[in-house]
Amino acid sequence: MSKPSIEEKIRENEWLLMEGNKILKRKVPDLEKLKNEVKEAEEILQKCKQVQNIQQKHDLITGIEYEISVTRIAMNRATRELEELRNSKSKSRSSSKSGGSKKRRSTKKHRKR
Repeated sequence: MSKPSIEEKIRENEWLLMEGNKILKRKVPDLEKLKNEVKEAEEILQKCKQVQNIQQKHDLITGIEYEISVTRIAMNRATRELEELRNSKSKSRSSSKSGGSKKRRSTKKHRKR
């Protein structure tokens, strides 16, 4: 077994280099394709996050709108009850005034007798 000559080592290295380049040329397009797919996936992920944020904001707005409608209903009910209370008080005042004056008249008539 003789030692390989320098020329043989050079030829072997050149052959390995050529084979490596062939493999690299085959793999680089795959690598570029993968990089593009990763970029697309990241863009889709960002869009999903935006949609999720929009959905959360929409849910928050819907909740606020619901609270506003519940508050309006309660406010309208309270306003109606207040009006009914005012009306019933004014009716009771007017009836008590007229009833009170009738009593006075009757007592005055009674005194005159």
